[in-house]
Amino acid sequence: MYDGLVLIGVALFADYPLERPMLVLTFANPIDLGRVLLLLRLDVAALMGYTGAVFQRFFGGSFGTAAAGLALVVWIAAPVALGARSFARKDF
Repeated sequence: MYDGLVLIGVALFADYPLERPMLVLTFANPIDLGRVLLLLRLDVAALMGYTGAVFQRFFGGSFGTAAAGLALVVWIAAPVALGARSFARKDF
């Protein structure tokens, strides 16, 4: 559903520069973020066209890789912390 909505948004706003919004939307979905990082590590960015070049430029550097790693850690830590807090407040 998420990827479909992103695709509709990209099609609707095709006349505008969408590089930065697409990077933000990539960080908003951990599956997409992991997929992009995996594809870039396999050196297939050239097969992804212009989007691959944008992703390679951002995620290819140390800042982009660190930001993606931090985002994935947040995607793991936030649900675990919320779950631990919820379970700690339960009275079994």
